[in-house]
Amino acid sequence: MKTLSRLLLPTLLLGAPLAFAEGAPATPPQATQATAPTRTIDVSFRGSLRDALKAIADKGGLNLVVTGDLDTPAEVRLRGIGAEQALRTVARAYSLHLEQD
Repeated sequence: MKTLSRLLLPTLLLGAPLAFAEGAPATPPQATQATAPTRTIDVSFRGSLRDALKAIADKGGLNLVVTGDLDTPAEVRLRGIGAEQALRTVARAYSLHLEQD
């Protein structure tokens, strides 16, 4: 009987926290935020890089500040892409720094 109680007590003490932990979620639930679906745009543009960036921002309804010498000729043809992704794509293609606030 003493052997049984010696085995039973540690088992209960060790097993009880595990039993309670099984019912608890592994990670706390995160608040879900309703996000607007990403609006896609089509851009077919030939002109200066500055005007191409402005055209993307206008079509996507984004605010944009453009500085520096961006008179480089650019040809941009993008279809079914989010405006922010379009700006990132053009910035990467022309080695520009893109910053978002």
